[in-house]
Amino acid sequence: MTITITQSAKVPEEQEPVFEYEAFIEPDNTDMRAMSALELSALMGAGWNLGNSLEAITVNNGIFTGGETSWGNPATTKGLIDAVKAAGFNTIRIPVAWSHKLADKENHLINLAWLQR
Repeated sequence: MTITITQSAKVPEEQEPVFEYEAFIEPDNTDMRAMSALELSALMGAGWNLGNSLEAITVNNGIFTGGETSWGNPATTKGLIDAVKAAGFNTIRIPVAWSHKLADKENHLINLAWLQR
């Protein structure tokens, strides 16, 4: 008995970038204090990470959809943030993707109703 195994890989097609950046904007350091990262982290105190709740997006045929619960996370509410504060955390990391929450894609305006929820 002879068993022959072959494997071939599909070469990915060239993909267009999702976003193109045409200009670089210099950072505004107004009111920034001169301190090291270690000094800054000491001022921040204990921290808590929201995780990827606000980055939960899906792209289907170039259309961005999804929401903070689409990856199984609970909704981010004032009650959740208040509970984190009550647990003794002074700093919160909130990673967020805005691409699926734009009301005006041409001008990059975020949906106001979503911001005020």
